[in-house]
Amino acid sequence: MHDSENFGTMRNIINFVCFMAIVLLIVFGLASKKEHLQAATSGPTQRQLVDYSFNTVTNQDYDCYLLGNSVIYRDINPDVLTSVNAFNFAMDNDNYNQMYYRLM
Repeated sequence: MHDSENFGTMRNIINFVCFMAIVLLIVFGLASKKEHLQAATSGPTQRQLVDYSFNTVTNQDYDCYLLGNSVIYRDINPDVLTSVNAFNFAMDNDNYNQMYYRLM
């Protein structure tokens, strides 16, 4: 009877270790996909937007840069400005210091 109790305890320990291994695999798997999941659910990160903006600005020649906060970022579409080649360089929560250094 003593051996069967030890066997049951060992089985419980093995089940617990297997369960924790599965949980850790899921957590680390999701952590490695964090940027992809975030982009799919809430859009690109601020860092991704800044990188995209600077890459786009430096690779093309624009006549006009739109700077400002989220109002400019979300409400002005530079594609409708047909008389000028414009780029919307505004960001959410932007301030004057950020705009100044972005132009440098």
